Amino acid sequence: MNIEKILENKESIGVCMSNFDHTIEENINELNDENYGEYTAWDFFAYVVKAENKYKAFVLQYQVHVDTIEADTPEELMESVCVVYGEG
Repeated sequence: MNIEKILENKESIGVCMSNFDHTIEENINELNDENYGEYTAWDFFAYVVKAENKYKAFVLQYQVHVDTIEADTPEELMESVCVVYGEG
């Protein structure tokens, strides 16, 4: 999967999720077809988009796309990503 192609012509809203303090920022509500957010963590990084009423995290480790996880809500997305890639 080519992440650069998916994010092409989209603008970043900045960090919208973080495992540092396990928070979901208010700006996640700004996600739409024209932008993306960033999800920071110790063991991974993810680009977060909202498409077709779903939140999607394109998970990267060492700058390589390793997984795409989808959920109905930001909270479910964070939980799903943390189960697989850790909460650190």
